[in-house]
Amino acid sequence: MKTVLRIGLVLISLIAIWVACFAQSGTRPTSQLPPNTPQPAPEMQSLTKALAGKWSTMYKFEPGGMVPEGGDGDGEEVWRTGPGGFTLMEEEHVRTPRGEVFLLALHWWIRARIAFAVCSAIIPVRQPAIWIPITTVPSSGMESSLSSTWSFRKAARR
Repeated sequence: MKTVLRIGLVLISLIAIWVACFAQSGTRPTSQLPPNTPQPAPEMQSLTKALAGKWSTMYKFEPGGMVPEGGDGDGEEVWRTGPGGFTLMEEEHVRTPRGEVFLLALHWWIRARIAFAVCSAIIPVRQPAIWIPITTVPSSGMESSLSSTWSFRKAARR
């Protein structure tokens, strides 16, 4: 019971931080930014340009893992920037043969490592959340990582 309570409190905290970020995420034209305002790394800007927006998704689950019997699914996801464009937030809703699953992920650039960092949680309905530790993906491998990790997905921009 304590574990469920802790997970719930962590999830509520994460959502509160996420909502606070969106409350401040209004963007201003570059001409209105104060001088010497830091800008996101070009790698982060490129990732944002490629993924930001609303997407419809279709899935083919191979047998094993989340869906032991395999099958098809669909869903939608929204990618948007956090304040200043330094983070890219992903919200995903997937309907699988086993039920609904939600995903929340934050992506950011670590200049010193020349890599993207990703922190995410998979939240199956009626089951405890699965927290995925922070991982890093070298910038040269982000595109191949996205395509190999998500090869089951065919996304079409709405």
